[in-house]
Amino acid sequence: MPHEMNFGNPISVAPLRSTQIGQAFPLVREVAPILMFEQWIRIASPLTLEDKFDRRGILAATVASGHLYGLCLYRVEPLKSPKPLVAHYLATFGIGQQAPVARSLVAAIDSLAFRLGCEIIQTSVASSQRSVRACLEAAGHRIRQVEFSKYIGDAEDNQMPARYTDLSWLEQWHRGDDISSAAKRG
Repeated sequence: MPHEMNFGNPISVAPLRSTQIGQAFPLVREVAPILMFEQWIRIASPLTLEDKFDRRGILAATVASGHLYGLCLYRVEPLKSPKPLVAHYLATFGIGQQAPVARSLVAAIDSLAFRLGCEIIQTSVASSQRSVRACLEAAGHRIRQVEFSKYIGDAEDNQMPARYTDLSWLEQWHRGDDISSAAKRG
């Protein structure tokens, strides 16, 4: 179903077909740069199989020519309350015109969640995907938590000052102690 136009081409969002898995790899690498092609095949292949309950899959934003400009992986977690549609690895790709693709993808996620009776949508977006973040916010999605990452293999990043690894302040806070003076010392 077309949502927007990208350089005059209508954008459609539909489930990714198995024949598009290879074509989608550059998009996935935008948000998961260490992912290898073989890993992507193993992840995407089962998600492109028909799921009559629409519990999981990959949405792909394409133009009439068949070129992919956006995607996201999703799953429904029916045993959680409120029932969430979890959308991960939202990615758009394009030269200067990512916003129409992002808006189309966000609108498709919202429609899918409504159709599946989900009560909340949880998304994770790479910090590099600014247009996706802006479109999520414009569509009423709000930040509930921030996730930090650290690569363990980088010895330089692992040399943190001892004050950051001393968690005694957390124990004091949990007991209800006044930690303001301890924080000033540390």
